[in-house]
Amino acid sequence: MFEKYNEQIRSDRHSALSGLLAEQGLRHVVILQPGLENLDLWLLGQEGLPTPAPFNRNSAYIFGVDGAITKLCQTTTHPTDRAQFPHFEDTDLSAVFDGAPVGIVNPAYLKKNVRDHLAKAYPAFRFVDVTGAFYQCKAVKSPAEIEALRTAAAEYDRLFTAMPLLLRPERLEKEAVNEIRQRMMWQGAESETPGFHTMVQLTSAPDGGPSAQEPLPWPGRRLQTGDRVNVSVRGYFSNGCAAALGRSFVLGPVSAQTGKDWETAVFAQEMAASMAKPGATLREIHSTVNACLAQQGYQPLNSAWIHGVGTSAYEAPRNVDATADAPLKAGMVLAIGPEVRRSGADALSCLDVFVVTENGAERLSKTAPDLRQL
Repeated sequence: MFEKYNEQIRSDRHSALSGLLAEQGLRHVVILQPGLENLDLWLLGQEGLPTPAPFNRNSAYIFGVDGAITKLCQTTTHPTDRAQFPHFEDTDLSAVFDGAPVGIVNPAYLKKNVRDHLAKAYPAFRFVDVTGAFYQCKAVKSPAEIEALRTAAAEYDRLFTAMPLLLRPERLEKEAVNEIRQRMMWQGAESETPGFHTMVQLTSAPDGGPSAQEPLPWPGRRLQTGDRVNVSVRGYFSNGCAAALGRSFVLGPVSAQTGKDWETAVFAQEMAASMAKPGATLREIHSTVNACLAQQGYQPLNSAWIHGVGTSAYEAPRNVDATADAPLKAGMVLAIGPEVRRSGADALSCLDVFVVTENGAERLSKTAPDLRQL
Protein backbone atom coordinates (compact mmCIF):
# COMPACT_ATOMS: atom_id res chain seq x y z
CA MET A 1 0.00 0.00 0.00
CA PHE A 2 2.82 2.41 0.82
CA GLU A 3 5.32 1.40 -1.90
CA LYS A 4 5.05 4.82 -3.56
CA TYR A 5 6.20 6.39 -0.30
CA ASN A 6 8.85 3.92 0.74
CA GLU A 7 10.85 3.69 -2.47
CA GLN A 8 11.22 7.47 -2.52
CA ILE A 9 11.70 7.68 1.26
CA ARG A 10 14.50 5.11 1.21
CA SER A 11 16.22 6.93 -1.65
CA ASP A 12 15.91 10.28 0.15
CA ARG A 13 17.31 8.85 3.40
CA HIS A 14 20.26 7.19 1.68
CA SER A 15 21.05 10.38 -0.23
CA ALA A 16 20.99 12.40 2.98
CA LEU A 17 23.25 9.93 4.80
CA SER A 18 25.63 9.70 1.84
CA GLY A 19 25.80 13.49 1.86
CA LEU A 20 26.63 13.46 5.57
CA LEU A 21 29.46 10.97 5.01
CA ALA A 22 30.83 13.08 2.19
CA GLU A 23 30.78 16.17 4.44
CA GLN A 24 32.70 14.24 7.10
CA GLY A 25 35.23 12.87 4.59
CA LEU A 26 34.06 9.29 5.24
CA ARG A 27 33.13 6.39 2.98
CA HIS A 28 31.50 4.09 5.55
CA VAL A 29 29.66 4.31 8.84
CA VAL A 30 29.01 1.53 11.36
CA ILE A 31 25.62 1.89 13.05
CA LEU A 32 25.40 -0.07 16.30
CA GLN A 33 22.22 -1.20 18.05
CA PRO A 34 20.01 -0.53 14.99
CA GLY A 35 16.96 -1.61 16.99
CA LEU A 36 17.36 1.64 18.94
CA GLU A 37 14.79 4.17 17.69
CA ASN A 38 14.16 1.74 14.79
CA LEU A 39 17.34 2.80 12.99
CA ASP A 40 17.11 -0.41 10.95
CA LEU A 41 13.61 0.52 9.81
CA TRP A 42 14.91 3.96 8.84
CA LEU A 43 17.83 2.58 6.82
CA LEU A 44 15.85 -0.11 5.03
CA GLY A 45 12.76 1.97 4.38
CA GLN A 46 10.58 -1.00 5.33
CA GLU A 47 6.93 -0.81 6.24
CA GLY A 48 7.16 -3.35 9.07
CA LEU A 49 9.52 -4.21 11.87
CA PRO A 50 12.70 -5.87 10.58
CA THR A 51 14.63 -8.42 12.60
CA PRO A 52 18.19 -8.14 11.27
CA ALA A 53 19.75 -10.52 13.80
CA PRO A 54 18.93 -12.40 16.99
CA PHE A 55 18.84 -9.93 19.87
CA ASN A 56 18.92 -7.11 17.35
CA ARG A 57 20.40 -4.77 19.92
CA ASN A 58 23.64 -6.70 19.38
CA SER A 59 23.59 -6.31 15.61
CA ALA A 60 25.18 -3.64 13.43
CA TYR A 61 24.74 -2.13 9.99
CA ILE A 62 27.57 -0.83 7.84
CA PHE A 63 26.39 1.80 5.38
CA GLY A 64 28.60 2.82 2.47
CA VAL A 65 28.56 6.17 0.72
CA ASP A 66 27.37 4.28 -2.38
CA GLY A 67 24.25 3.13 -0.49
CA ALA A 68 25.37 -0.48 0.12
CA ILE A 69 24.30 -1.94 3.48
CA THR A 70 26.02 -4.82 5.27
CA LYS A 71 24.22 -6.47 8.20
CA LEU A 72 26.36 -8.07 10.90
CA CYS A 73 25.97 -9.50 14.37
CA GLN A 74 28.28 -8.69 17.28
CA THR A 75 27.57 -11.69 19.50
CA THR A 76 27.33 -15.46 19.18
CA THR A 77 24.17 -16.82 17.60
CA HIS A 78 22.89 -20.36 17.28
CA PRO A 79 25.00 -22.34 14.77
CA THR A 80 22.06 -22.61 12.37
CA ASP A 81 21.83 -18.80 12.30
CA ARG A 82 25.52 -18.20 11.64
CA ALA A 83 25.17 -18.07 7.85
CA GLN A 84 22.10 -15.86 7.99
CA PHE A 85 23.57 -13.48 10.58
CA PRO A 86 27.33 -13.31 9.90
CA HIS A 87 29.67 -11.99 12.57
CA PHE A 88 32.33 -9.36 12.19
CA GLU A 89 35.03 -12.02 12.48
CA ASP A 90 33.38 -14.12 9.73
CA THR A 91 33.31 -11.25 7.25
CA ASP A 92 36.04 -9.74 5.09
CA LEU A 93 35.83 -6.04 5.88
CA SER A 94 39.14 -5.01 4.38
CA ALA A 95 37.35 -2.71 1.93
CA VAL A 96 35.81 -0.89 4.90
CA PHE A 97 38.73 -0.86 7.34
CA ASP A 98 41.43 -0.07 4.79
CA GLY A 99 43.14 2.63 6.82
CA ALA A 100 40.64 5.39 6.06
CA PRO A 101 38.58 6.59 9.04
CA VAL A 102 35.19 4.93 9.51
CA GLY A 103 32.21 6.67 11.08
CA ILE A 104 30.47 5.09 14.05
CA VAL A 105 27.02 5.70 15.54
CA ASN A 106 26.25 4.69 19.15
CA PRO A 107 29.87 3.69 19.99
CA ALA A 108 28.91 2.83 23.58
CA TYR A 109 27.34 -0.36 22.21
CA LEU A 110 30.51 -1.64 20.55
CA LYS A 111 31.27 -5.06 22.04
CA LYS A 112 34.77 -5.72 23.37
CA ASN A 113 35.14 -8.87 21.27
CA VAL A 114 34.40 -6.88 18.10
CA ARG A 115 36.76 -4.06 19.05
CA ASP A 116 39.54 -6.55 19.79
CA HIS A 117 38.91 -8.41 16.52
CA LEU A 118 39.03 -5.21 14.46
CA ALA A 119 42.23 -4.06 16.16
CA LYS A 120 43.88 -7.37 15.35
CA ALA A 121 42.53 -7.90 11.82
CA TYR A 122 42.80 -4.29 10.63
CA PRO A 123 45.54 -2.57 12.67
CA ALA A 124 45.08 0.76 10.87
CA PHE A 125 41.34 1.04 11.52
CA ARG A 126 40.06 4.22 13.18
CA PHE A 127 36.55 5.23 14.20
CA VAL A 128 35.13 8.76 14.06
CA ASP A 129 32.07 9.32 16.25
CA VAL A 130 29.33 10.85 14.09
CA THR A 131 26.41 10.01 16.39
CA GLY A 132 25.19 13.58 16.83
CA ALA A 133 25.40 14.41 13.13
CA PHE A 134 23.68 11.13 12.22
CA TYR A 135 20.67 11.78 14.45
CA GLN A 136 20.41 15.33 13.12
CA CYS A 137 20.37 13.87 9.60
CA LYS A 138 17.74 11.29 10.57
CA ALA A 139 15.56 13.93 12.23
CA VAL A 140 15.06 15.93 9.02
CA LYS A 141 12.29 14.32 6.97
CA SER A 142 11.95 14.46 3.20
CA PRO A 143 8.64 15.63 1.65
CA ALA A 144 7.71 11.99 0.93
CA GLU A 145 8.37 10.98 4.54
CA ILE A 146 6.36 13.92 5.85
CA GLU A 147 3.42 12.74 3.75
CA ALA A 148 3.76 9.24 5.21
CA LEU A 149 3.84 10.73 8.72
CA ARG A 150 0.75 12.75 7.84
CA THR A 151 -0.95 9.47 6.90
CA ALA A 152 0.00 7.97 10.27
CA ALA A 153 -1.34 11.07 12.05
CA ALA A 154 -4.62 10.65 10.17
CA GLU A 155 -4.97 7.18 11.68
CA TYR A 156 -4.83 8.75 15.15
CA ASP A 157 -7.52 11.23 14.10
CA ARG A 158 -9.61 8.25 13.06
CA LEU A 159 -9.00 6.52 16.39
CA PHE A 160 -10.05 9.54 18.44
CA THR A 161 -13.40 9.75 16.65
CA ALA A 162 -14.22 6.51 18.52
CA MET A 163 -13.47 7.90 22.00
CA PRO A 164 -17.17 8.58 22.80
CA LEU A 165 -17.74 4.84 22.38
CA LEU A 166 -14.75 3.84 24.50
CA LEU A 167 -14.97 6.32 27.39
CA ARG A 168 -18.33 5.54 28.95
CA PRO A 169 -19.54 5.46 32.56
CA GLU A 170 -19.23 2.05 34.29
CA ARG A 171 -16.32 0.92 32.08
CA LEU A 172 -13.07 -0.02 33.77
CA GLU A 173 -10.02 1.94 32.68
CA LYS A 174 -8.48 -1.41 31.70
CA GLU A 175 -11.34 -2.06 29.30
CA ALA A 176 -10.92 1.33 27.65
CA VAL A 177 -7.15 0.91 27.27
CA ASN A 178 -7.50 -2.60 25.85
CA GLU A 179 -10.06 -1.49 23.28
CA ILE A 180 -7.90 1.49 22.24
CA ARG A 181 -5.03 -0.94 21.57
CA GLN A 182 -7.34 -3.34 19.78
CA ARG A 183 -8.64 -0.62 17.50
CA MET A 184 -5.11 0.53 16.76
CA MET A 185 -4.19 -3.02 15.79
CA TRP A 186 -7.19 -3.13 13.44
CA GLN A 187 -5.93 0.11 11.89
CA GLY A 188 -2.47 -1.37 11.25
CA ALA A 189 -0.47 -0.49 14.39
CA GLU A 190 2.69 -2.53 15.02
CA SER A 191 4.86 -3.27 18.04
CA GLU A 192 7.87 -5.33 19.08
CA THR A 193 5.71 -6.93 21.77
CA PRO A 194 2.73 -9.01 20.56
CA GLY A 195 -0.49 -7.70 22.02
CA PHE A 196 1.03 -4.34 22.92
CA HIS A 197 0.35 -2.50 19.69
CA THR A 198 0.04 0.97 21.13
CA MET A 199 1.42 2.95 24.07
CA VAL A 200 -1.60 4.32 25.91
CA GLN A 201 -1.59 6.66 28.90
CA LEU A 202 -5.02 6.98 30.48
CA THR A 203 -5.93 8.60 33.79
CA SER A 204 -9.31 9.49 35.19
CA ALA A 205 -10.62 11.33 38.25
CA PRO A 206 -13.79 13.16 39.27
CA ASP A 207 -13.73 16.52 37.50
CA GLY A 208 -12.79 19.13 40.07
CA GLY A 209 -11.56 16.42 42.42
CA PRO A 210 -8.05 15.33 43.45
CA SER A 211 -5.42 14.00 41.08
CA ALA A 212 -5.76 10.61 39.49
CA GLN A 213 -3.56 8.04 41.21
CA GLU A 214 -0.33 7.36 39.28
CA PRO A 215 0.73 4.68 38.67
CA LEU A 216 -2.79 3.40 38.47
CA PRO A 217 -3.69 0.14 40.21
CA TRP A 218 -4.66 -2.49 37.66
CA PRO A 219 -7.36 -2.85 36.34
CA GLY A 220 -7.90 0.78 37.27
CA ARG A 221 -10.96 2.56 38.52
CA ARG A 222 -14.42 2.40 37.02
CA LEU A 223 -15.34 5.48 34.99
CA GLN A 224 -18.26 7.48 36.35
CA THR A 225 -20.46 10.32 35.17
CA GLY A 226 -18.68 13.55 36.05
CA ASP A 227 -15.17 12.14 35.48
CA ARG A 228 -12.38 13.85 33.63
CA VAL A 229 -10.41 11.40 31.44
CA ASN A 230 -6.96 12.13 29.97
CA VAL A 231 -5.82 9.99 27.03
CA SER A 232 -2.46 10.11 25.23
CA VAL A 233 -1.61 7.54 22.56
CA ARG A 234 1.75 6.87 20.85
CA GLY A 235 2.93 4.19 18.46
CA TYR A 236 3.53 3.54 14.79
CA PHE A 237 1.80 1.97 11.85
CA SER A 238 2.58 -0.54 9.14
CA ASN A 239 3.74 2.26 6.83
CA GLY A 240 6.85 2.51 9.04
CA CYS A 241 5.89 5.85 10.57
CA ALA A 242 4.92 6.86 14.10
CA ALA A 243 2.56 9.51 15.42
CA ALA A 244 1.00 10.66 18.68
CA LEU A 245 -2.20 12.31 19.86
CA GLY A 246 -3.55 13.33 23.26
CA ARG A 247 -6.77 14.95 24.46
CA SER A 248 -8.89 15.28 27.60
CA PHE A 249 -12.55 14.41 27.92
CA VAL A 250 -15.24 15.04 30.55
CA LEU A 251 -18.13 12.64 31.07
CA GLY A 252 -20.63 15.37 31.79
CA PRO A 253 -20.49 19.14 32.41
CA VAL A 254 -17.02 20.72 32.43
CA SER A 255 -15.94 22.50 35.60
CA ALA A 256 -14.70 26.07 35.30
CA GLN A 257 -11.23 25.11 36.55
CA THR A 258 -10.84 22.27 34.06
CA GLY A 259 -11.97 24.54 31.26
CA LYS A 260 -9.33 27.10 32.26
CA ASP A 261 -6.62 24.45 32.57
CA TRP A 262 -7.43 23.08 29.12
CA GLU A 263 -7.27 26.54 27.58
CA THR A 264 -3.83 26.90 29.17
CA ALA A 265 -2.74 23.50 27.78
CA VAL A 266 -3.75 24.52 24.26
CA PHE A 267 -2.08 27.92 24.66
CA ALA A 268 1.16 26.28 25.88
CA GLN A 269 1.17 23.94 22.88
CA GLU A 270 0.54 26.81 20.47
CA MET A 271 3.36 28.79 22.07
CA ALA A 272 5.78 25.89 21.69
CA ALA A 273 4.71 25.27 18.09
CA SER A 274 5.13 28.94 17.16
CA MET A 275 8.71 28.84 18.50
CA ALA A 276 9.63 25.63 16.64
CA LYS A 277 11.50 27.32 13.79
CA PRO A 278 14.88 26.54 12.22
CA GLY A 279 17.69 27.57 14.58
CA ALA A 280 15.64 27.32 17.78
CA THR A 281 16.38 24.58 20.31
CA LEU A 282 14.09 22.43 22.40
CA ARG A 283 15.83 23.73 25.53
CA GLU A 284 14.86 27.29 24.63
CA ILE A 285 11.28 26.26 23.90
CA HIS A 286 11.06 24.22 27.11
CA SER A 287 12.38 27.10 29.24
CA THR A 288 10.04 29.68 27.69
CA VAL A 289 6.91 27.56 28.05
CA ASN A 290 7.91 26.52 31.57
CA ALA A 291 8.36 30.14 32.65
CA CYS A 292 4.97 31.07 31.22
CA LEU A 293 3.22 28.23 33.04
CA ALA A 294 5.00 29.05 36.31
CA GLN A 295 3.73 32.64 36.13
CA GLN A 296 0.20 31.24 36.01
CA GLY A 297 0.74 29.02 39.03
CA TYR A 298 1.25 25.66 37.29
CA GLN A 299 3.86 23.10 38.27
CA PRO A 300 7.16 22.90 36.34
CA LEU A 301 7.35 20.75 33.24
CA ASN A 302 9.66 17.81 33.88
CA SER A 303 8.58 15.25 31.27
CA ALA A 304 9.63 14.59 27.67
CA TRP A 305 6.75 16.68 26.34
CA ILE A 306 8.47 17.74 23.12
CA HIS A 307 10.53 15.29 21.07
CA GLY A 308 11.12 13.90 17.60
CA VAL A 309 8.82 11.47 15.79
CA GLY A 310 9.64 9.35 12.75
CA THR A 311 10.29 5.63 12.54
CA SER A 312 9.97 5.68 16.32
CA ALA A 313 7.35 7.38 18.46
CA TYR A 314 10.04 8.84 20.73
CA GLU A 315 13.29 9.90 19.09
CA ALA A 316 15.82 12.72 18.93
CA PRO A 317 15.73 15.62 19.44
CA ARG A 318 14.30 15.54 22.99
CA ASN A 319 13.90 18.25 25.59
CA VAL A 320 15.28 15.97 28.34
CA ASP A 321 18.78 15.08 27.08
CA ALA A 322 21.77 16.57 25.25
CA THR A 323 19.87 16.74 21.96
CA ALA A 324 17.79 19.55 23.50
CA ASP A 325 20.61 21.90 22.45
CA ALA A 326 20.66 20.82 18.79
CA PRO A 327 19.26 23.54 16.51
CA LEU A 328 15.99 22.65 14.82
CA LYS A 329 15.87 22.39 11.04
CA ALA A 330 13.00 22.68 8.59
CA GLY A 331 11.48 19.25 7.98
CA MET A 332 11.94 17.93 11.51
CA VAL A 333 8.79 16.34 12.93
CA LEU A 334 7.98 16.82 16.62
CA ALA A 335 5.40 15.59 19.11
CA ILE A 336 4.40 18.64 21.18
CA GLY A 337 2.24 18.28 24.28
CA PRO A 338 3.10 20.38 27.38
CA GLU A 339 1.65 18.84 30.55
CA VAL A 340 -0.31 21.49 32.43
CA ARG A 341 -0.64 20.48 36.06
CA ARG A 342 -1.94 22.33 39.11
CA SER A 343 -0.85 21.16 42.55
CA GLY A 344 -2.92 18.15 43.53
CA ALA A 345 -4.43 17.69 40.07
CA ASP A 346 -3.65 15.41 37.15
CA ALA A 347 -1.91 16.83 34.10
CA LEU A 348 -3.83 17.94 31.02
CA SER A 349 -1.96 17.67 27.73
CA CYS A 350 -2.98 18.67 24.23
CA LEU A 351 -0.59 16.43 22.26
CA ASP A 352 -0.11 16.53 18.48
CA VAL A 353 2.51 15.90 15.81
CA PHE A 354 3.95 18.92 13.98
CA VAL A 355 6.46 19.53 11.19
CA VAL A 356 8.98 22.37 11.64
CA THR A 357 8.72 25.12 9.00
CA GLU A 358 10.28 28.55 8.55
CA ASN A 359 7.18 30.13 10.13
CA GLY A 360 6.78 27.76 13.06
CA ALA A 361 5.48 24.22 13.35
CA GLU A 362 2.55 23.01 11.24
CA ARG A 363 0.15 20.55 12.87
CA LEU A 364 -0.16 17.25 10.97
CA SER A 365 -3.16 15.89 12.87
CA LYS A 366 -6.64 17.28 12.23
CA THR A 367 -8.36 16.49 15.53
CA ALA A 368 -9.65 19.77 16.97
CA PRO A 369 -7.71 20.89 20.09
CA ASP A 370 -10.92 20.91 22.13
CA LEU A 371 -11.85 19.66 25.58
CA ARG A 372 -14.64 17.28 24.63
CA GLN A 373 -17.73 16.85 26.76
CA LEU A 374 -19.08 13.32 26.29
